[in-house]
Amino acid sequence: MRTAIAESVLALVRADPPLPGVRERFWLVQGIAPIEGSTFEEALDCVLIIPLGEESIALRRQIGRRAGTLVLMDVFVEDGVALYQAEQDISALFASVQLR
Repeated sequence: MRTAIAESVLALVRADPPLPGVRERFWLVQGIAPIEGSTFEEALDCVLIIPLGEESIALRRQIGRRAGTLVLMDVFVEDGVALYQAEQDISALFASVQLR
């Protein structure tokens, strides 16, 4: 069952959208900001809120690019407040990533 769901999601993401912004609405990106002071050439901090019925999951995704390598770190929580409170710890962990 999980494989079928994962394949369906990947098919949706890879499909050409019928309207502009479909991918963004599908992933419900709440905010994107550059990360300063990391070891990456480019780094972004993304916050997503994913509705699940009556509840939601909050996600902080940090993405870095350096020398053709992408590093992705996701932190999922059921409480958006906890995600906000852990923002500095999450960013510090991501900033400590070293690529050689």
